[in-house]
Amino acid sequence: LVGEIPQAIGKLSQLRQLGLYGNNLAGKITNSVYQLAHLVYLNLADNKLIGEVNWEEMHHQKKIERLILHNNFLEGSIDFHILAKMTSLLLLVLSNNKFGGYIDQAVGSMPSLEYLYLDNFENARLNFAKCIDVDYEDYSALYNIVYCFDMTI
Repeated sequence: LVGEIPQAIGKLSQLRQLGLYGNNLAGKITNSVYQLAHLVYLNLADNKLIGEVNWEEMHHQKKIERLILHNNFLEGSIDFHILAKMTSLLLLVLSNNKFGGYIDQAVGSMPSLEYLYLDNFENARLNFAKCIDVDYEDYSALYNIVYCFDMTI
């Protein structure tokens, strides 16, 4: 697939899985994707998507279990407070993008999260400037945390 994610995808109101990974999709993630309230799986990895993720609109994704956005050109801060409201989220993969900001304590309030991948940010223009101290008692549900950042900012 080539081009942008069509706005009409939002009309598929009962859609549970959307996998558009490994294509040549470009542009921003259309807001209609965030309106798909029944999604349990969203994979937009390995494309050429740009811009910021509209974390405010992600509150519609209450059922999502797997959110995979790695290997794009997405930027801005990751809103872990919004992600913490996604109580079914098991897998979060945001690696190899241009995200910046902080990994904050809201990560500890993500009850179902088992896998968190934030690695390879060292190649991005913006890097995580600070990371939480990982206290494994607070993150006992996590099987795997992978992150990498540059403290020289």
